[in-house]
Amino acid sequence: MIIVRIAEGAWQHAGARFSEYVGSAALFLWGYSLYSNPDVFTSSRSFWIMAQWADQAAWANLMMAGAVFRAVGLALNGTFATWRPYTPTLRFFGSMIAFVAWSAVALGMFYAWLDGYGLPTGPIAYGAFIAPHEWRNIILTRRDMVAVRRGADAMARKP
Repeated sequence: MIIVRIAEGAWQHAGARFSEYVGSAALFLWGYSLYSNPDVFTSSRSFWIMAQWADQAAWANLMMAGAVFRAVGLALNGTFATWRPYTPTLRFFGSMIAFVAWSAVALGMFYAWLDGYGLPTGPIAYGAFIAPHEWRNIILTRRDMVAVRRGADAMARKP
């Protein structure tokens, strides 16, 4: 019964939160790919900058945690009205983690391309499309946080 309730709640606001659902899935899958293939950082120059900041397992955990924060926030927001004041904050932190992660991926691929490794398609895809997409999600979730603080229903916003 609870699964049906969560599915119905998620479906009711799926249109307004579509970009967050897609971002959450992409971030989780990227994190899982880092987790399941432990030599990604050592086999590709594109990730040397990320390896300078943290090891591959830490990045995998960070990405999957950000995706889970956002997914939990989305599920609670659409399903349980009593949790709505808190869910924009979960979604906000999930979006922040995603923005940092995708920006780091884009930066690493950019530097690898400058050094003659790889093509510029990686920095273009991650830096020009995915990271700004997450920046948009940051702005929208922050707007929801302000709406909740002012007493408005964050579900009522238009994307």
